[in-house]
Amino acid sequence: MERSGGKSPEGAVAVPIDDAFGDLAGESIAAKLQTAVNSNRVVVFGRSTCPFCIEVTRTLVDLVVPFLYYRLDELPNGAAVHEELKKATGQRTVPYVYINGSLVGGCDATKALVASGEFDRMVSGLATSGTPVSTGGAGEGDLPGGEGPPRLKLAGVDQDAQRVIGALFEFPNTVDNRVIRLVALQVFFVSLFLAIFSYKKAQSWHWVAVGLLTDFCLRFYAGAGISPLGSLAMLGAAAIDLAGPQLGIKTGPVWGAGPPKQFAVSVGIVFSMLIVVLQFCGAWQAATVVASILAFFAALEGFLNFCAGCWFFGLGIKYHVIPDSIYMVHINTLPETKYHWSEWTKRVRPPAPVLVEERFAPSLRPGGKPTHIDLHYKAGKTTDWEREAFDYVKYSKMSFSSAVIGPVAVAALFRFTSLIPQFNTPNLVWQILTLLSLVWAAIFLVPYLLKCIKYPHKVRQEWQHPMMNNAFSVPWMTLVVYAFLADHYSNPFAKVLFWAGASLMMLFSVIIVGNWLATMRHEGLVNGAFQMAPVGNFIVAVMGPLLDPGYYEVCFLWFGFAMLMWITLFVFTFQRMVLGHNADPRGRVFSAIWIAAPAVASIAWSILVDAREASRANPGAWSREEFWYAMFGMLQGNGMDTTAMTLFYMAIAMGLVNAWMVWRRFLWSDQFFMQMWAFGFPTAGLAWAAVLYHMTVNTALSKVLAVALIALACLVCIVLVLRTTAGILRLKVFIPEHKWGPMSHLPLAQEALRHLLDQLAGSASALAADPSNARVAARLREQWLAFRTINDFYLDLKDEICFPQISAFFPGHHAKAMAQNAEMRRLEDELTALLAGLAKAAPEKAAKGGADASADIDTYSGATLVDKVAAAAAQHSLVVVGRSTCPFCIEITRTLADMGLSFPYILVDKLPSGAALHEELKKATGQRTVPYVYANGKLLGGCDATKALIASGEFDRLLGGRDGGSSAATGKGVDFGALLAAVGRLDLHCKSSYDYLEDHIRPVVRRYIPGPVQKKIMNDCFDAKPAEQWFQVLPLVVQSLPMLSQRATYIRAFIWAMPERCQQFGTMIALGVDPVNWYRLRRVVPDIIPRGEAGWKRF
Repeated sequence: MERSGGKSPEGAVAVPIDDAFGDLAGESIAAKLQTAVNSNRVVVFGRSTCPFCIEVTRTLVDLVVPFLYYRLDELPNGAAVHEELKKATGQRTVPYVYINGSLVGGCDATKALVASGEFDRMVSGLATSGTPVSTGGAGEGDLPGGEGPPRLKLAGVDQDAQRVIGALFEFPNTVDNRVIRLVALQVFFVSLFLAIFSYKKAQSWHWVAVGLLTDFCLRFYAGAGISPLGSLAMLGAAAIDLAGPQLGIKTGPVWGAGPPKQFAVSVGIVFSMLIVVLQFCGAWQAATVVASILAFFAALEGFLNFCAGCWFFGLGIKYHVIPDSIYMVHINTLPETKYHWSEWTKRVRPPAPVLVEERFAPSLRPGGKPTHIDLHYKAGKTTDWEREAFDYVKYSKMSFSSAVIGPVAVAALFRFTSLIPQFNTPNLVWQILTLLSLVWAAIFLVPYLLKCIKYPHKVRQEWQHPMMNNAFSVPWMTLVVYAFLADHYSNPFAKVLFWAGASLMMLFSVIIVGNWLATMRHEGLVNGAFQMAPVGNFIVAVMGPLLDPGYYEVCFLWFGFAMLMWITLFVFTFQRMVLGHNADPRGRVFSAIWIAAPAVASIAWSILVDAREASRANPGAWSREEFWYAMFGMLQGNGMDTTAMTLFYMAIAMGLVNAWMVWRRFLWSDQFFMQMWAFGFPTAGLAWAAVLYHMTVNTALSKVLAVALIALACLVCIVLVLRTTAGILRLKVFIPEHKWGPMSHLPLAQEALRHLLDQLAGSASALAADPSNARVAARLREQWLAFRTINDFYLDLKDEICFPQISAFFPGHHAKAMAQNAEMRRLEDELTALLAGLAKAAPEKAAKGGADASADIDTYSGATLVDKVAAAAAQHSLVVVGRSTCPFCIEITRTLADMGLSFPYILVDKLPSGAALHEELKKATGQRTVPYVYANGKLLGGCDATKALIASGEFDRLLGGRDGGSSAATGKGVDFGALLAAVGRLDLHCKSSYDYLEDHIRPVVRRYIPGPVQKKIMNDCFDAKPAEQWFQVLPLVVQSLPMLSQRATYIRAFIWAMPERCQQFGTMIALGVDPVNWYRLRRVVPDIIPRGEAGWKRF
């Protein structure tokens, strides 16, 4: 147990022993609490094993803030103290952080105060020797450009950085507990029915148990987003958020940590697997018991909000089976998650965009005569407008029809299986699915028909877009599939649908392919969606003979055209995928169409060949019905020939390739977007081909494959339908599509600068209110250095590279932006002069220190090993006993060495008597874990206790001979009235300038400057500045952007333009971002991982 280091006059850190709280003045616990919170500026009540308490104390230590820490689980009356804290504050969980006698909240609230700068104002006067700020005249290095921007003390790639761990696989580190509880309710009811029907020995419920197991496995891998139960729960949460405000109920996510929930899901996997095994083995009573237990624990979660798995997970942390750092990602990103949610759901109702028309300069057209090619764009298409511009008709897109073909194909798949004796699916199944698909199709096709009437120019824009026009083939292939479904009711009507769809399919295919060949375009526009047209023609070749076997001959026309296009486009798109940058994840998912083409081709070839054989068997003598039954009989008897099986195997191979790309995160995204429907039809097509394959080989393995792929097709469509419906309820589907490209790094850098300006204004106001606050002064200076570094860098790029390139397209359009930049530089110089009185402290550089890892305990005298440690502590002012692989030992030795201290470092894992030494130290000190830090013969405790003493200044007193004092910083010499006015002017002008660029410059870049030219501009920008400046600016922008999606897009913009430099950009960023940010970025953009880091791949 760690002993108290005493209390300094300022309220130094004390790690209390068991009776520390009892020594406080007061008769009751409430009175003692009041004494405790009033005795120090910063007081924390927590638990020694709580990761949130550990994180908040680490934060205070890193900020060099003295604080008093009471560990409730180490106090004799800790439970009673906790209950009193609950009653007094209304807060249910630790930690309780008090500043100046007032509760500020827990870990999240404290870290939010730190991020906003409010924390520095509240702890005014607590600056220690590490952070003095003095006043005086400006000198070299005081402000930019005499000195570079601030750098992180600990970057993500530092060897002494703590290893960041989080949830496994793709499971989110932060989850919405409402979704978790809704899933638990569904699991409860499913498990309850499993228990009942297991008791009744109902054989058919085998597959329900298998489905439950599958759902658990999917949720264990990636959370609720890819499982049917999870997606239904997310839809429920969306419905609650939609209806709640209408009923006057406040709604919103209840955020919680992901890792314990993933552990609970893993327990669910074990239980559901036991149910499956027991049911298939016929152990019905045992299956009933296990299902009942699972239902009980699911009920605890769903009804009472008690997660038994999370409770056991907490025990694992308490007994050090699970490292407490498992919560690091969740804790450090929770404020960002809340901010992202607020930004995603807020409603500011921005004004509608305004059409801007600008004529060419008089020097180009005498008198400024208007032309048809004058500059036209809409200003005001801000991020807020994109997010809120929901319009069910105007922003309906032809690409949304891909959301229709998937469910329709699943219905057609079940109709096909109803015709096959091996499956004999009831007709009611596909009939219900057909009815539901018609309702689903109406949701997307009706608004688009209205759009054709109301906004024909927007439909024309879609058709003329080289990537969007591929989707115009989807409605006609959908019509052909519906013809197959309608054939059950009316063959003539089905033929009308078929020929309408088939004719338009061929027409649009010819036009699309002809436009490809007749129009200049660059390879960056090519992706897997180009294969939609050949897939549609393959579908025509499948459905024609199924409606009338006599159509087989003409259907070879569609098949031949499709085969030619597919082979050509597969090679082209495959090469593009291998050699291209593929920076936008929304375009990557179209590689799923590689599965659809060979799968549907194998079906088409089998049906066409069997129809031809039936025709030759008795030409002209059969009626349509006789011809159909003859063809279908041959199809059942012959199945696939060698060609069809080869095509099927190709589809299976491409399916495995796509699965591996999902595992490698290439096809993975943490957010849902409509392009994910590219997986809908291919899985259904592959399942249909697998059914035909089973008809050919008719083995147990082939049936398992067919059933598994049918289940996969159903699962994919169910999840996508639920996620899409949730998106519609949240008004996130029928909105303008967010566009970005190589030049998007400019608006994102400006977004980072906006946030820095907000922080700068807050710090300036805080310092004006309390000029003696050294922390705020240091914070203000760092923010100003960061802002000027980024802003000046980008001002140079815009003035020297970007604006001249834009002027080459529209001369003079950038003149106002250039003038704004000149005024911005003047305002920066004005503010720099006002801040000249705020100089940086120059503390004496510590002497170089270090740990002597060669120290041997046996060189010291003593009867026992503990006596030898005491002798070492008496001989040296500082001694550390640790383990070479312990991260806490590594951290404390690094901290002490950075302070210029030299000390013997006794490693228990390197000495013959090390294990015995550790056991004796446990018994003698009561401390169970390394490190053991001794100062002048006194045990200080472990890593956290020692760093807390360092933060308080008490460590220097205990060590002796080290001056922990420092003169307090003051704000004298700074005119704060003028400073605040200057900050306000700069803030207003900069944001106005950034808005002008995004309203008037960005649309010109997006609409008029081709992608290859944008990439060239980016390359010119990179070459215009030395690498040393990019090493400063890139990580500063990344750290300053408030959301991970923005950071990832900023990095991808550079990769889009310069893919060959992806790992160079990764090196620049890795050296300047914190460990948690680096952990997340390398998962989202793995291309940037530099050599030496785990996961590096040769470019």
